[in-house]
Amino acid sequence: MALIGDIRKRSGLLIVIVGVALAAFVLGDFLSPGGRQQRTFNIGEVEGEEIPLQNFSQRLDENMSRQRQNLGRDNLTPQEQYNLRQSTWDDMVREILLGRQYDQLGLNISSEELETLILGSDPHSFIRQSFTDPQTGTFDPSVVQNFLSNFDQVEPATRQRYLFIEQAIKDDHLQTKYRDMISKGFFVPDLLVQRDFLAKNRQASVLTLALRYDVIPDEEVAVSEQELRQYYDRNKFRYTQDEGRSVDYVIFDVQPSEDDREKIAADFQKLYQEFQQVQDVPIFVNSVSDTRYDSSWFRRDQLSPRIEEALFDAPVGTIVSPFVEDGRHIMARLMNVESRPDSLQASHILISFMETGLDPAITRNKEQAERLADSLYKVVRRDRRKFAEFARTFSDDPSAAQNDGDLGWFADGAMVYPFNQAVVEGRVGQIVQVETQFGFHIIEITGKTQPEKKVQVAIVERFIEPSTRTVQETYVRASQFASDNRNAAAFEKAIADQGLAKRTAPDVKPMDNNIPGIAAPRELIRWMYNDARKVGDVSPAFDTDGSFVVATLTNIQKEGTMPFERASGMIEPIVRREKKAEILASRLREAARETSDIFEIATKVEAEVEPMENLLLNSTFLPNFGREPRVVGKIFAMEENQLSEPIAGENGVYMVKVEEFIEKEISQDDFNSIRRVLANNFRSRVIRESLTA
Repeated sequence: MALIGDIRKRSGLLIVIVGVALAAFVLGDFLSPGGRQQRTFNIGEVEGEEIPLQNFSQRLDENMSRQRQNLGRDNLTPQEQYNLRQSTWDDMVREILLGRQYDQLGLNISSEELETLILGSDPHSFIRQSFTDPQTGTFDPSVVQNFLSNFDQVEPATRQRYLFIEQAIKDDHLQTKYRDMISKGFFVPDLLVQRDFLAKNRQASVLTLALRYDVIPDEEVAVSEQELRQYYDRNKFRYTQDEGRSVDYVIFDVQPSEDDREKIAADFQKLYQEFQQVQDVPIFVNSVSDTRYDSSWFRRDQLSPRIEEALFDAPVGTIVSPFVEDGRHIMARLMNVESRPDSLQASHILISFMETGLDPAITRNKEQAERLADSLYKVVRRDRRKFAEFARTFSDDPSAAQNDGDLGWFADGAMVYPFNQAVVEGRVGQIVQVETQFGFHIIEITGKTQPEKKVQVAIVERFIEPSTRTVQETYVRASQFASDNRNAAAFEKAIADQGLAKRTAPDVKPMDNNIPGIAAPRELIRWMYNDARKVGDVSPAFDTDGSFVVATLTNIQKEGTMPFERASGMIEPIVRREKKAEILASRLREAARETSDIFEIATKVEAEVEPMENLLLNSTFLPNFGREPRVVGKIFAMEENQLSEPIAGENGVYMVKVEEFIEKEISQDDFNSIRRVLANNFRSRVIRESLTA
């Protein structure tokens, strides 16, 4: 039964796979109350293949059911439902797109491969995660074998969850094959290596003369509307906008009435009578409390003052009678008392392997990882001085290169169970080895705080929430407000007359799922984006999970080129800067008419020449001036001892003279190192971007 429970807890974690499309705006219209779910409908089309609404709905129902089981509760929050709609759609799009790629490349998972991934000596990480004992953190392959041998006798729901895990293993391994094929198709040519080396190593020593734009006050440079429009017409392609809509809205919060509070208090008092007699406390808590049983160990200062005062120095079994705190009825029972260290300190060397999924670059299998870990463990037990060196050299924890594997101090319980227990149970100075889901850890226990008293407490909570009647009464009030005020003017007047708080949500996008103060805004956003919607329309009352909202549409922003009126505010400082650049460039050209000496030019324009050493080609900044990519680019296109024409930059107008370029010859070691880094970068991009290309 522990195995079944573990599958039930973990299987939901496997459903979220990065996808390539977003569709919640469309999907919510057909899957929410009042939508058009009765029609036979194709929810979308991918590369000519239609996705029927029925198929999507079935997949979504399965994923939501699995997520509820995984979280151990009956209901999902609006945000969790939204995320699942997104990920379900993404999964279906990904399956179509990648499925075609797999078919074209002849990629598949044979039955022999699948058997090795599940029952082999080094099983897939999903199998390890699902069949690892949560109490001991150990994985026993025989448990998997026994489970499959009795598969026909397993309850249908558990059988279905296992089949889901099996399909996830196939999908994951196919993706791994696909990524490997792409990443191994990359080659870094010599020219690219040389260009990268040049960008990072070619240096310039220059003399820089700059006239900053702020030497001319803004009020001295007038910008006409005609000039703004001329710039706008030339640069419309730079001023685009996404679709967006804006609303003003009023929130009608649903608060519990006095009758609601009295009933909840009476019901909780009945639970208190049961709580004093119950034998299996964790089961009782999980069955009646609004929060699940927490087996953590607590210090005195981590408990509610009321619970701490009554239980911390009391005998095991003591019960705190009901009290109200932070909108909840609470009662508690002392379950256990122990003396435990609060903080632990350790260093570790992590030897991971492919199946953990920790790092796609790791190619060793579990057997190879275990041999390497055993070998290092034996050496550091004989000579602990080698621990830091081995951590830097061998550890698959990326931070080990900087901290020699030192994890510093961490709270008891902060690490995964096997690691944490190894440190708790070991002695300071001892070196131990343990396996977790991340791989094999060689751990040096370097510190523990003095043990201190801690307690386990069973807490039963009931939130003070409004009744159905109270919710209905609030809905009636919100609906009456909406029906009485059918245009923007009436909406504004009613807010003022009734003393309501008006809120504003500007530039809401069609795929957004966040409006301040509204827990579940999708219904409102879909209303805003209805094709028939007009500015000034007033919405019906929307149920937004804990409140009701009435809104009026205040603006419709269409996708495309930004209107001049909106863009002009962004354009004006640019046009003013261009006009200042013309004035300053003219001053520099006039000063340089009779001399090419940069110091004489500086004297004439009352500026100073600033020498700059070791300026790099791949830099976008000029010391003391800020970001100036155009100026840096011009410098490295010049010849030695050449004086530039005035260059209009981000912060001023410049004249520069290149005194010297410093070239460095690329060594074979540098060449090989750069090629290796570039190749690794390409491979990392493949892993990140192969599903979104």
